[in-house]
Amino acid sequence: MAGNLPPHGDILRLSEIHERGPLLMAGKSVRVMGKLTRYDAIEQLALITSSERNSTHHLQVNTRLVEPFQSRIGSTFQFIGEMPSEMERDADMVVHARVVRCVDGIDSTMYYNACDVQRKFLASRGPAAAASRGPAAAASASFTT
Repeated sequence: MAGNLPPHGDILRLSEIHERGPLLMAGKSVRVMGKLTRYDAIEQLALITSSERNSTHHLQVNTRLVEPFQSRIGSTFQFIGEMPSEMERDADMVVHARVVRCVDGIDSTMYYNACDVQRKFLASRGPAAAASRGPAAAASASFTT
């Protein structure tokens, strides 16, 4: 992989980000999906929500790099970006988005089922296969949901 390309974003549920906590998520490149519930154009901050495992999870997204952001409250968006390097508590967890796309109509259950199948496949290939995709992929493949 060329050194000048940004890292791929590990596909994570919002619940997984909160389970891992700020210390494990600091500096990681992630891909997250959720329903846009709030957007502040002046502060360039969005709030996405996802209902998973009988609970609702929220995550703030900094949209400075993807402005103008065509926000539609209630639409489902997918963001790829980085978590801050310095995080001490859950309130500090904000994805700094570099890619955004509207994915209205996506079957999120099927999407996450496919992600789980991919994780199991990569884990079955052993640590060498996961390591070839990078350290973040190895951690993601070893995380069970």
